[in-house]
Amino acid sequence: MEPTRSDQILDEWSSVARSATPPGPPPHAATTSVAGAGISLAGAAVLVVALVAVFAVLGNRPVSSGPAGLPSASPSPSPSVAVAIPAPPTPPPSATPTPTPTPTPSPSLIADCHPADLTTQITLWEGAAGSRIGHVQLTNNGSGTCSTADTWQPVLVDGQGRALIEGRPSTNATRIILPAGQVVTTLVLVSNYCGPTPAPLVSLSFVVDGATVTATPESATDTTTPPCNGPGQPGSIEMQPWRS
Repeated sequence: MEPTRSDQILDEWSSVARSATPPGPPPHAATTSVAGAGISLAGAAVLVVALVAVFAVLGNRPVSSGPAGLPSASPSPSPSVAVAIPAPPTPPPSATPTPTPTPTPSPSLIADCHPADLTTQITLWEGAAGSRIGHVQLTNNGSGTCSTADTWQPVLVDGQGRALIEGRPSTNATRIILPAGQVVTTLVLVSNYCGPTPAPLVSLSFVVDGATVTATPESATDTTTPPCNGPGQPGSIEMQPWRS
């Protein structure tokens, strides 16, 4: 450990004191008293020099700022404490509601369509292998929803209402629902007409629920009939079910 400055000064002072030559015996009594006084003064001088040196060293020390001369300790920084903040709870995903399908009313619970509220129209005649195919459109012109059989009894008629070819009555019990304004279509196949020339206008009629609904002809001059493919043989006519 390296000696402090005050220790060095005290060591030097001790070394000087040890090297000093003590004074000889006094020659006589008068000299003794003077010499004694001289020794005392010399020792006091040395002591004063030593004390001044010590005080000078002590004066260069930093002044303690703490109580009772103790050095003040530097305050230790307070350790930072990490506070864990809990994350807000994640809300559970909202379940997507399953759409409830709109129930389809049963045709048996809906009133039958009134024939006066139903209109039919031939939109096109086209030929096919000696036959004619009529494209027919059905519209519910009533104010409410109604039901009807999905196949009717078709009849080929002339302008005087005579039946040229008559189909078989429908035995299909399947029914369809027709909301107000609903439009459905069907195809009617007519074959082998060998009768007399029909009176215009040729059209199609349908028998449904005991009533007859006649379609509007395709045009104001329509006399469409299928060709005669077998004289003496009856003609035939049939329809497909109504479909939207």
